Amino acid sequence: GPWLTLGKVASVNFSAGDTVSFRCGDTWTGEQFTTVSTGGSSDSNRLTFTNYGTCTGANRPIFNFTGQTWGAIFTDKNWITVDGLEMHSSFNEVFNVGLQTSSGTSTGFTIKNSRFHTTTDTSGSSPTRAIVSLLNFVWGTGSPIAEGHLTNLLLENNDIGGNTTHNALSINGGVFDVIIRDNHIHHAPHACIDIKQNQNSSQRNRRFQILRNEVDHCETGIFTVESSDILDDQNIVHDGIDDPLNPGAAVAIKTHNVGFGATDNLRVQRNIVYNFPSGGQGISFDGCVDCESWNNTLYNVTTPRHFGSNANTNLAEVNNLIYSSGADNTA
Repeated sequence: GPWLTLGKVASVNFSAGDTVSFRCGDTWTGEQFTTVSTGGSSDSNRLTFTNYGTCTGANRPIFNFTGQTWGAIFTDKNWITVDGLEMHSSFNEVFNVGLQTSSGTSTGFTIKNSRFHTTTDTSGSSPTRAIVSLLNFVWGTGSPIAEGHLTNLLLENNDIGGNTTHNALSINGGVFDVIIRDNHIHHAPHACIDIKQNQNSSQRNRRFQILRNEVDHCETGIFTVESSDILDDQNIVHDGIDDPLNPGAAVAIKTHNVGFGATDNLRVQRNIVYNFPSGGQGISFDGCVDCESWNNTLYNVTTPRHFGSNANTNLAEVNNLIYSSGADNTA
């Protein structure tokens, strides 16, 4: 018969090609979601966690992580698909992918058609939690390792956001080859999408495509720090907010240089940005090299074009439409 607990699921060493299905409308409470299996063997031979029955957005299988420090954890796992689940209410991050060792790999995760929300940590003046966290780190340490151990990620048609104290989605520390498309990412006081290195110029994120997402109600919509080969295309970024813990101007699409190397080869194109008033910024370039901004539309934005204190090199701006009363600004 059907299994009752996530503990049973976690203990089984599934094979490549297996599918684990959870019944729509059921809820699992107070258990962590993980697996002893290393996952699949290739893109066409995956380990899949999905649903069965009659599912709608309101009655996906639900994993309520109340009482757990972290929710779902996958370290040194490969070619895994998570499809059509809902996860929420861990103390720290709800969904986590990382590394068990500095020589490990986590490759080929597909996360789609799912809902992730609510972290319960409200302590401290500067929390660093994210709802979904994909990190090229050794799990639990934040220690820098060589870039490129976490690769080939797809996030598609998810709802990520709501009831958190920092970011909705964080991808940090030297992650390669990521597609983030057709998601709704929203309601986080710091960044909706946070793409950063690991405080070291050799750990850069590379080759990201951020496509057709709706991004709203965050202080920074799409935040890129010292990463390479990034495409922001056809996103709708709107209704910026002020982070109550770290007040500052809301920004729709932002690059930043914190002293470990510039963001390079960033293309910001065909995005729609609106409702960043009260000092809000539209597209902000800070220390960007070989970057482009073209065919974007911005309206009701106090400062549509913002340039930070670090010089930009080979910055091209073409055919952007600005319907705002604000003026450009150089910090």
